[in-house]
Amino acid sequence: MNIPFDIVKGKGHVIFNPLRTSADVDLVREFVPDESVPYVGEALTILRKEVSTYLLLGFVGAPFTLASYIVEGSSSKHFSKIKRLAFSQPKVLHALLQKFATSMAKYIQYQADKGAQVVQIFDSWATELSPVDFEEFSLPYLKQIVDTVKQTHPPIPSSNPLCKWIWRLAREAGFDRSGCGQLGLNNGHGRRQATIGTRCSSPRKCRSRCSFWLKRVHHQPDQRCSEEGW
Repeated sequence: MNIPFDIVKGKGHVIFNPLRTSADVDLVREFVPDESVPYVGEALTILRKEVSTYLLLGFVGAPFTLASYIVEGSSSKHFSKIKRLAFSQPKVLHALLQKFATSMAKYIQYQADKGAQVVQIFDSWATELSPVDFEEFSLPYLKQIVDTVKQTHPPIPSSNPLCKWIWRLAREAGFDRSGCGQLGLNNGHGRRQATIGTRCSSPRKCRSRCSFWLKRVHHQPDQRCSEEGW
C-alpha cells in the first residue's frame, strides 16, 4: 500500500514514514493481494488440501488497528499520536480508515477464495477508544468490511452465542444469528466489554476481534478449538 515498514526483533512493527497529514494519506495505494502477497494465497491453497478435515483460519487487521501502527510508527503505550489525529483532524483519519476498509474487504475475499473458511478481523488497538469513539472510528469500517464480503461470500450460520451486552454493536457491524459471525470487545468498554462465552480466562488478554464464517465446516469430535471458532 506504499507504506514501507519492517518487523524488528524485540520491537515489532516499525513504520519508516508514519502518516500524519492528508498528503501522506493520499500516497496510500489500494491493497492488491494477488500482486503484493501471492504467497498467502499459495499457502492457503496448499493448507486447504493438506488439512481438509480441519478448520482453516485466515486473518486481517482491522482499519483502526492498522491505522494505529501507521500513524504511531510502531506499537505504543498510550497511542497519543493517533488520538491526536482523531480529535484534531478526524477527516484525515477517516480517509485512511476508508482505504484500509476497502483493502481489507478485498483481502478477506482473496483469502476465502484461496481456501480460508473463517477469517478473523483483529482490532487489537480499538481498546484504546471509548465506546463513543469506537462507534465513530472502528465500528463503521468493520460494518463496511462485513457488508462487502457478504455480497460475494454469504456467511454461514453458527451456534456460538454472542454476549447480550454487545448484541447491538454486533448487529450494527452486520453480525447476526442468521448470518453469523462473532464480535468480542476487550476491557475499557464498560458493559459492552465482553468475551464470547467463557473462552477467555482473562479479559485483559482478550483483544477485540470478529470472526467471519465463510464456509460450512464438518468438525471432528475432538476439534474443540474449531468448534468454538478459535
